[in-house]
Order: sequence, then C-alpha cells, then structure tokens
Amino acid sequence: MKGLLSYAGLALNILIRFLLLTAAITLAGALCGAVLFVLVGMLWNMDFTLGELIRNGLFDGGFLALIWAPGISFVALVVQAHKRKENSGA
Repeated sequence: MKGLLSYAGLALNILIRFLLLTAAITLAGALCGAVLFVLVGMLWNMDFTLGELIRNGLFDGGFLALIWAPGISFVALVVQAHKRKENSGA
C-alpha cells in the first residue's frame, strides 16, 4: 500500500508541475502579445485605442501560447525526469 501512495504522490507532483509550467508559458505568451501589439500598433498608427491593442494582444498571444504550452511542458518534464534518472544511477 505504501508503494501505491508513493506513485499517487509522484503522479500528483508531475500533474501540478505540468499545469504550472503550462500556465506560466501561457501567461508569458499573453504578456509578450500585449507588448508586441502595442508596439506594432503605435508604430503603424493603427486606429485602435491602447486598451484595445492590449486586449487583442493578450488574447492572441495567450491563445497562441496555449496551443504550444502543453507540448512544451510535457517535453520539459520528460527531459527533467530523464536527467534525474541518469543522475540517480538507476
């Protein structure tokens, strides 16, 4: 029974790390999108207000990052687990 709890704790740990990394990547993409939309909008003299540019940048940047974030998170966790296994000598 102790082994089962150990695996459940490990699975929960991996799930939480996966969700946190996915959320962090999505947030970073949204913030980058907001900044880029404002810069490009001002550079090209777009007819949008600053609030509209920020909102559109947050939405588009967050959406694009959300598409890629789960895959990047999965690969990052697999690489980290592989390095941990190599270092443990197992």
